[in-house]
Amino acid sequence: MLQKAAKVSCVIVTPRRDPKTQGGHPMPQMLLPIFTSDVTLINQLIGFAKRDGCVYYFNGQMPIFVHDEGDLNSFKMFMAQLFVIGNATQSEINKVFGLNPINMKR
Repeated sequence: MLQKAAKVSCVIVTPRRDPKTQGGHPMPQMLLPIFTSDVTLINQLIGFAKRDGCVYYFNGQMPIFVHDEGDLNSFKMFMAQLFVIGNATQSEINKVFGLNPINMKR
């Protein structure tokens, strides 16, 4: 027997248009997420922080991955995952972590 799919509602919020400012174009809005001061940014969406012997990766305030500072295999796996799913470029990762670009291509 087939089940009916649940009805999903969605709300789309558009910026307010004010003809007096911005020439009738939408007002610019701050890009979320917002990071705390102890987080080092990989790009405008992903950051990381070292705390209590662990490295935490964040999308804003939400942690998305954690590994021990010395766990190189977990670091490599997560950097590859960030690149493959499109959350960070190879050059962003290389720049932030001081990696040799050839190591990222292996």
